[in-house]
Parts: sequence; C-alpha cells; structure tokens
Amino acid sequence: MPTRVLASLTREPRPPAKLTCVVAPTGYGKTVLSTAVFKHCAVHGVQGYWIPLDDRDTSVERVLGRLETGLGNPGGEVHPTQALIHGDEPLESRIEELLDVVAQLPDPSLVFIDNLGYCPDETLGYLLDRLAFRTPASVSFMFSSTHQIPLNSARAKLEGRLREVGIAELSLGEDEVRAFFGAELCAQIGAAGVDSVLRQTEGWPAAVRLAQIILTGAEQPRDALARFSGADEDLSDLLNRQVLAGFSSATRLFLLQIASLRTFCVDLCLHATGDKEAAQHLALLLRRNVFVIPLDRNRNWYRLHGLFREFLIEESQRTLSAAQRSVVLERAAGWCERGGLWQDAIDYALAAGSKSLASAVLERVAPMFVRE
Repeated sequence: MPTRVLASLTREPRPPAKLTCVVAPTGYGKTVLSTAVFKHCAVHGVQGYWIPLDDRDTSVERVLGRLETGLGNPGGEVHPTQALIHGDEPLESRIEELLDVVAQLPDPSLVFIDNLGYCPDETLGYLLDRLAFRTPASVSFMFSSTHQIPLNSARAKLEGRLREVGIAELSLGEDEVRAFFGAELCAQIGAAGVDSVLRQTEGWPAAVRLAQIILTGAEQPRDALARFSGADEDLSDLLNRQVLAGFSSATRLFLLQIASLRTFCVDLCLHATGDKEAAQHLALLLRRNVFVIPLDRNRNWYRLHGLFREFLIEESQRTLSAAQRSVVLERAAGWCERGGLWQDAIDYALAAGSKSLASAVLERVAPMFVRE
C-alpha cells in the first residue's frame, strides 16, 4: 500500500539524499519501505544492491564481507559463508578496497543495507562514515535498523547528505488506515472505530495489521475492537519475541516497573524503581529505539507507546507482586510531590492503593491548588 513516506522517497529515480536512514522499532515496515524503494529504483534505471544482515552479522568484518560480495552481485542476496573470504586482511585495508569498489559502481547506484541493528560492533560507525563521506555522489545509500545508526549524523546533516525516516513518518495516518482496512470493515466499525484504532495503535503498522486480522475475523467487529489492547495474545507474543528477547532480566524488570508511570525522566525512574542503573537502562532503550517516545526537544521527559505500555502493565501484573508495584507508585508519588507535579503525585498515590498516602499528599498540596 502506498504511504506518504514512500511517495516522498520515490518522487525521483532514487531518494534525494546521499544517505537515507530508516530507524524505528519492530513492526514499522522498514524492510517493506526499503523493498518498495528498491523496486522503484530498478524501474527507473538505478542500479540497486541489496545487502541484508541477520543475527550472524554481529561484527564489522561480517558486514564488510556482506558488502564485498553483495556489491559484485547486483540485486542479489549474499551467502553468509562468503563473508569470510577476506577475513584475514586488516580492517582499514578492507575498507579502502571497498571504497575503491564503490567508486566503480554504475552511475547512478543505490546500496541498501537492511537490519544494521544486528551489528553492535563499535567500529561499525567508522565503516559507515567512510561510505557516507568518501564515496562519489553517483552512489547513494539506504540504511535500516531498529537501533540508532552509529553515523556522524551531525556532519551529514550540515552537509545536506542525510534524510532521516523515523516513527513519525512510518506511522499510518487516518487515510492510510482506512485504505488498509477497506471500505467494508471501515463501515462496520464506523468513524469512531477508525479513530479508536488510530488512537490505540498510534499508527504502528504491525498493530494496525493485527487489529485488521482480529476485526475481520470477528462476528461483531465493534465488540472485538472494544476488547483490543496491548494484552492481546498475538501482540504480546510479537513484543516478547521481537522486542524484549534481547534484553537482560534487569532491563526487563526496569521496563515492567516504569510501565506504571505515564511520563518519566531519568531521576523519576531512579527514585521510583530504586535501580542505580536506571540511567543506563533508559539509555539502552533509547539506543535500541524500543517504543520510548521523547516528549521535549531536549529529551528529558519520555513516555511509552500506548499499546506497549498496556502490554508491560499486563506483564507486570503477572510477574510482579502487588506490593512491588505499589512501592514503585508510592515512590513516584513522593518524587512528583517534591517536584511540584501535584496531580501526578495524587494519581500515583491513588494507583498505589494507599488512601492514607493520597490523603496526606492532598492535604499538603491543597493550598497550592487553591492558590493556582
């Protein structure tokens, strides 16, 4: 299905920027978008090179091997054993040789590297910077990843080389959801139903698709929509397998604890969870782009994607005791009260099930409410 972002990347034979970086969590259609751009380029005479990475490509040497073989095989995929052909050469020499190969590619060419998030190697950024800044204008690149791409993005932006595509552009709008659902299903759930799907999924394509499957198979689509949430069995399975599987037990626990917080910052997370590694956990979640949405330009405050938060709350109710959940809420209430976030303080105190705490907080903040 055509989307706004696809239209913006295919107005010309190839994307307008030297680098197009598509970064979003699981289920946002990154590979689907890249594939559509690849096909568009082929139709318009641009030579495309498709380099797909997988869970075996965890080192920059493996990525180099993929590129070395893939750039000699236009439009084809790379057999993993071929990544070892030049494995004994120094890294710098291999990169210089690769740059020579790239310089000889047809004009115009577009190189796609899919699933860069599989490679956590600290030297990956060195390779990507060389591709970005030391290759001819006749060659463009399109990178996709669930994690932040280790690229000198500040320089690339200043030089006009970079086009970033993230959650905002990959999310589906109302017209796209209607096109996705079709006229019959939209008529069954009505305008309010379409609005409910948009509000719950926040345009997350995987969730929209799951909602479509559930509603299409239901005798009463409106009733099924009313029951749809982050606790849905298939959605929970997707999030457990594709999103949480790569995290340590400590980071998973941190996520379950902060799920009860509507918005949060590092200090609030630290105080509410009592986890001294709170800042490191949050930095990891941001680096891996795991449904944590910034609320301000300086990235001090965040919230969780609505369905992801519902899923985590459901998981926390299964795996954490009521006492554990209450402690987090009570600590959050105390932190918010001291910070002047009185409404949040009262809400968290009530959610903790502590009427005495809520009453005490209300008594202390009532004069401020009256004054303001």
